[in-house]
Amino acid sequence: MSSVDVQPETRSEESVRSLAGSSRGLHRRRRSLAELPDIVPMAVVGAVGVLVVYLRCPVDVRAPELYGEDGPIWFAQAYAHGVFGPLFSPDAGYVQIFPRLVADLGLLVPLVHLPRLFVTFAVGVQVLPACFLVSRRMANVIPSFWVRLAFAAAYLCIPNSFGINAELTNAQWHLALLLFLVVVAADGGWLWRVCDGVVLVLGGLTGPFVLALAPIAVVVYLVRRRRWSAVVAALVVAAAVVQAVAWVTTHSTSARAHLGPLGATGSRLLQILGGEIVGGTVVGPPLTQPGIDGHLVRCSLLLAAAAVVVALAMWRGPLELRALNVFAALVLLASLLSPQASVTGAQWQTLVNSVAAGVRYWFLPTCALVADVMWAACQLWGKRNLRPVGVVGLVCLVCVAGFGMRNSFTYAPISPRPDWVAQVHAFDRLPAGRSYTFEETPAGWSFTLTRR
Repeated sequence: MSSVDVQPETRSEESVRSLAGSSRGLHRRRRSLAELPDIVPMAVVGAVGVLVVYLRCPVDVRAPELYGEDGPIWFAQAYAHGVFGPLFSPDAGYVQIFPRLVADLGLLVPLVHLPRLFVTFAVGVQVLPACFLVSRRMANVIPSFWVRLAFAAAYLCIPNSFGINAELTNAQWHLALLLFLVVVAADGGWLWRVCDGVVLVLGGLTGPFVLALAPIAVVVYLVRRRRWSAVVAALVVAAAVVQAVAWVTTHSTSARAHLGPLGATGSRLLQILGGEIVGGTVVGPPLTQPGIDGHLVRCSLLLAAAAVVVALAMWRGPLELRALNVFAALVLLASLLSPQASVTGAQWQTLVNSVAAGVRYWFLPTCALVADVMWAACQLWGKRNLRPVGVVGLVCLVCVAGFGMRNSFTYAPISPRPDWVAQVHAFDRLPAGRSYTFEETPAGWSFTLTRR
């Protein structure tokens, strides 16, 4: 009789122990996944990142075409002057060695495969920031592996990034973000230092971003007082000096100096900040374009809400988050002072009227805004006195994920798209010494090669 009375209790205890054991096992599996060598999560995120880039605009990867400066600047100059010939020749006032190095490699492959080579390197650079985010190098900024993974996913699905997906010419914007991450990351040993050096040289000598990053690198060193932080700051400052000299000596003769007027007005600034940047990030481009009723009111409300989140991040956020906001703000300021949007029309007017004209300028501010929102949302599980901040961030994060990322996850391919393969076949049939003009995207861009 006693055995019958004890049996149900024993089974209950066994069930509880079984559930507790399963819970501990699940916890151990999660912990072990987070403790895997960096190469494992980085490789997984890299593979997923390539898939995401493909899904956002499959045609750009499946049937790539040259875009913008790919043909007339990077490849045509390499074709005419040989490998490493124009490597340090400035374009638009700045040294651009990364696309020029890829163009040099393009001289070694059949011409028909040139766009695929360019896209391969562009996609690689595009997914690298996501891979870097999940590494332990960023644990000093984001201690939780799972939160770092969430930031990497948000970056890969970042809204408001039309025109910089799988394109070599605009890969410099992703390289700029990677350059920033290297500056704020913790030291990772000698092998990571070699990788950091490569990124610092390529990123620092590709585009003007290092000019905005130099003071941030110096501040990071002054705060941390680490030997490697000093080396990083020195490399960034040296690259900034090179870019500053290139700008001073070539700016007056660059293409930027022959564009239309700036056309800066208060209403256009409101449309850029509240509509193009905040609106494009939170609700997606379709709801923030000029011509929609209440457009300026909508832009004002969105800008005010974003200002609250950014102010909270600058007030209570960690040093690295503040640095990201400052970096994005400096790049945006320089972009608005000297944009390259139209040859004849007013620059700011073109920026607010054309979806593709200035979207590359909104990329870093969009990344900073999403990071601010995610940081604010994380405060729900942090300090109690920051719970209101977390509520604000969670609401904003739901809007970004539910509207911004959903509305601008996929992109329509740029059209018309010239047939690169047909053009290469026509070029190959020419006798030596004859020239051929290749058409590329977007419409109106072309370049000429002389058959050898």
